[in-house]
Amino acid sequence: MFSKASISIGKLVLDIIMTVSFLLLMEPRATGLPLHEWGGLGVVAFYLIHNFVNWPWIKFVSANLFTADLNAANRLKYGLDILLLIGFVLIIVSGMAIAKTIDFSWLFGTSWGGPWRGIHLLASLVTLIAVGIHVGLQWDWIVARFPSRSQSLKKEANHA
Repeated sequence: MFSKASISIGKLVLDIIMTVSFLLLMEPRATGLPLHEWGGLGVVAFYLIHNFVNWPWIKFVSANLFTADLNAANRLKYGLDILLLIGFVLIIVSGMAIAKTIDFSWLFGTSWGGPWRGIHLLASLVTLIAVGIHVGLQWDWIVARFPSRSQSLKKEANHA
């Protein structure tokens, strides 16, 4: 099937696309409202895929959360992931409630407006901070996906 290395690279590419898309969508005036709303749905799809491919870790940590088998770093990452889940759910629901270019009235009966714009903004900002912390906690894994410059030079020297 797929090698462990190719799966890791695939996860990294998915995570980069999801993170960059989320960052670009933070300012709807820069992307335009239609791209902001449709792109937001795309980020939701990437988020779901991200959690699907990382399901073995989620399942393991969930099963061992209250045991001595789990280290503090994984507990912290898991807690942050719960915060990200809550943040993305709030972003999705509030975004659908205030959408202007995609009609979700069939789902809600009408456009909600009201406090949902503030909820959308606050959830987006808190989630952005949580994404930054998540990336920081995963930085060693991210860096390990890239060959070091010295390894690249060694390969070039061996093939010369």
